[in-house]
Amino acid sequence: MTASNTAFTVCSGIGFILSIIPLWWHIHSWKVLLGTSMCMIWTALACLVFFVDSIVWNGNVINWAPVWCDIVLRIQVGFGVGLPACALCIIRRMYRITVTTTPHGIRRETITELLITVGIPLLEMVMQYVAAGHRFDIIEDYGCALATYNTPLAYVLVLSWPLIIGIISACYGALTIRAFFQRRKQLRDLDADFTRRNYWRLIALASIDYIFTIPIASWTLSSVSSNSRVHPWISWDDTHWGYSHVMQYPRDLLPPYQALSLELYRWTPVFCAFSFFAFFGFAEEARKNYRLLASTLAKLIGYTAFTEGAATTGPGVDMSLQFASRTFATQQTESIMGPDVFSDKPSISSAADERDLNLRPHSAMEQQISSSSSSPRIEVVPRVPEPALEMPDPVVTEAVHSDGAVDQV
Repeated sequence: MTASNTAFTVCSGIGFILSIIPLWWHIHSWKVLLGTSMCMIWTALACLVFFVDSIVWNGNVINWAPVWCDIVLRIQVGFGVGLPACALCIIRRMYRITVTTTPHGIRRETITELLITVGIPLLEMVMQYVAAGHRFDIIEDYGCALATYNTPLAYVLVLSWPLIIGIISACYGALTIRAFFQRRKQLRDLDADFTRRNYWRLIALASIDYIFTIPIASWTLSSVSSNSRVHPWISWDDTHWGYSHVMQYPRDLLPPYQALSLELYRWTPVFCAFSFFAFFGFAEEARKNYRLLASTLAKLIGYTAFTEGAATTGPGVDMSLQFASRTFATQQTESIMGPDVFSDKPSISSAADERDLNLRPHSAMEQQISSSSSSPRIEVVPRVPEPALEMPDPVVTEAVHSDGAVDQV
């Protein structure tokens, strides 16, 4: 494995992980952030595809998995226009938030954004098949590659779409910034948490995409048209003659412009994954979810340690009772409300405000235990799961001596 291919394999694997880390909390707000969710999905799929290809075809051009190539090439086509389409979707949403403060129809906006982020890539997959000269190519270290026949129809159906979408996004970006400075006073008074926290972050993310998309797409068009012959479109049969053939190219035999184009294409999703995580992986919402996840894991570990421990008598019985009451209260709450693996607040009120939950104690039993800790007589015995304490007799008689010691009979 060459050093460049090794570096790409490592970075693409990390990029796949970074793409899916913030995906789950964006999916919860997909009606507001559909463009960002689809951007992560397309990026994660592309990173995964290129990661596998860089391993399977490392140092060889053997046609190991033709069906795999047929599938992943559709993903490559979808990513090529899906990522600019997601940027267009994001900047369009920011523009609509800027020019008007009235809420838009959720269903209409969702359908429109799905048509942009999913419909355009699916349409591109079909059109690429029309312009494909043969099934696919296999390139050393790169893996499966598209085999678009260089005809004028290919520029119309395949090659020009990223540039067109990038130009439209740039126009939306300029209009958004202009509208923001015209209405910044109204936007300052807008009580929208989504707008306050994510407005400029999303604009910056979309801007980075079309800033890089426009020059790369322009360079690709000029390189293909100037370094290879443009064949005339004759007919469907002429373009697809010998379609099932698979071409195999060692890396050293590729023309320099084609090798550079392929490297740029497969490094693009890796760059997008790191950029997206830089924008959203350290945001306030991300840190909050990290803390909730860490708290949940700690709670799960503590719950397991308690259930496996059998010693609850002796000098540490008071701490064991407090821990048992907290664990049992949490277990009772989850049995009522259902498990919530991303929340460490065992309140049974589903409509309670988060700030109130942070100030509220875990259970009433903890208050009673803490208030009775200074009293010479135990007033309340917290309810503890029977398998944990293994008490044969639930009735306990207590005798208190003058020195404050407690005997149980």
